[in-house]
Amino acid sequence: MVRKPANLTFEQAASVPIAAITALQGLRDKGQVRPGQKVLINGASGGVGTFAVQIARSFGAVVTGVCSTRNVDMVRALGADRVIDYTKEDFTRGGQRYDVILDNVGNHSLSECRRVLNPAGKYVQIGGGGLNDGRWFGPLPRVIRTLALSPFVSQDMGMMLAELNKQDLTILSDLMQAGEVTPVIDRHYTLSEVAEAIRYLEEGHARGKVVITVEDSNGPSPGSADPAASSVSAIGADLVAVALIAIVIGVSIVPILVAFVLNRRFQRRNAGKRPYRWGYCFGIQSLIGGACLGGMLEAGVNAAIVCGVIYATLAWFFAQRRHWAWITLTILSFNPVAWVINVFYLRKRWAEDSVATPIDVAGPIEYC
Repeated sequence: MVRKPANLTFEQAASVPIAAITALQGLRDKGQVRPGQKVLINGASGGVGTFAVQIARSFGAVVTGVCSTRNVDMVRALGADRVIDYTKEDFTRGGQRYDVILDNVGNHSLSECRRVLNPAGKYVQIGGGGLNDGRWFGPLPRVIRTLALSPFVSQDMGMMLAELNKQDLTILSDLMQAGEVTPVIDRHYTLSEVAEAIRYLEEGHARGKVVITVEDSNGPSPGSADPAASSVSAIGADLVAVALIAIVIGVSIVPILVAFVLNRRFQRRNAGKRPYRWGYCFGIQSLIGGACLGGMLEAGVNAAIVCGVIYATLAWFFAQRRHWAWITLTILSFNPVAWVINVFYLRKRWAEDSVATPIDVAGPIEYC
């Protein structure tokens, strides 16, 4: 907690902590913005975006803001050197390249954003979700795609969540006291109008921040403002919980159960041979992971199918005890735990193969 700048109202001060700190840390820590760099703010008229435009400008960056037609003049007044009206122009198809992209919206694919990012540029995704996120998983799929893509490209692809601290609040207070940053307030609501305020925010067209003013009068309590809205929120939380449980069951428990069934079938047909539960489980999980990888690359359904076929083929040869398939699938699992486990299994099995009898060699190679 820091002292409120004298030139700010209480409503303006209340709008600062999350949005302004997110903008500051996204640009300074994740984006590492330096004077003269070209910075694009996607969603420049929103809560984080209005702060980001002003903070990037205070860092000496050349700022481009992306917003709708009605907000062009406002974003330009905040200090943006260039404003793109997304209803008339797609910034991912322009010729300009940027050193940093601060993405508050997530309405373009990662591959589209990379197209206008310099080879050593930084893409910063603001976590928290929005209208363009999935119904059940919110921003999680995009976060996973960002983390999965980052190791394979020259650009720095990442996301961030704000961390509240006194030092950054002090920095923002100084910027506001100096007049370099000014909070933008779109609308004021009373405490009894919380439900209406949330509905307005969910439309996705708020300019800057929406502020709730505590009433002095005895108005209705916020808990009774809109029971239906609370019910919908509870249902949404239940759906997210069910979806997360389904992911755990589908990715971990189902492959284990299928592996036990396949292993039991194998042992019935090949009495006395070494069990293969780990191999079946790893092969199935790799097949699921391969299909998911195709989807994460945002190259469409064809990429998911191709990746699925490749991983299915490798899993088949893996089940046939082919050493090359074991090595390839292990590497392409992108799983350090699997790398360690399989290294020990490979060394053990290859050592057994080297001392196998002629009869053993004639038969199929077995792995556990």
